[in-house]
Amino acid sequence: QWEKSELELLEELSVQIAISIQQAQLYHNLKQLNHKLENKVQERTAKLKESEQKFRAIFNNSFQITGLLAIDGIVLELNQTALNWENVSREEILNRPFWEIPTCQRASTQTQANIQESISRAAQGEFLRYEIDTFDAQGNTLTLDFSLRPLLDEAGKVIFLIPEARDITERKKAEEILRKANIELERT
Repeated sequence: QWEKSELELLEELSVQIAISIQQAQLYHNLKQLNHKLENKVQERTAKLKESEQKFRAIFNNSFQITGLLAIDGIVLELNQTALNWENVSREEILNRPFWEIPTCQRASTQTQANIQESISRAAQGEFLRYEIDTFDAQGNTLTLDFSLRPLLDEAGKVIFLIPEARDITERKKAEEILRKANIELERT
């Protein structure tokens, strides 16, 4: 015969054992879920890294100068083409105002002011495209086909600016030769 206190003790022990078994099962299930989640995170990280590598390959090997600016004109990224063009390292350019990159600094003060104004307008959502006259590091005149494109979020708010530039100096020289030749032909 069991006494009442012994039965109460056994009942309490059985409750505690049941709780312990349940906690052990929950812990085991949690470990399995955690392991599955870690595997998914690793898979997704690998896919994201692969996607980033593809993007970088395209971005850096584009024949035109391309970048990413904050809406205040701070350089967040420039492609390798731009870095090679400027003959600078990424660290020398990043987190600085776009109008302080060497090509802009070699342009006239009016052109520099136009670039700053264009950044302000693009930050308001306007797409801008025009030609910029500047100089290369050796002092040769350059003409760039330059554009600033606002990048919008899902709500339509400008979150970044994409500057692009292409050297059109040779084309402009050819156009000038053709223009002069046409004038000469009209005279004869």
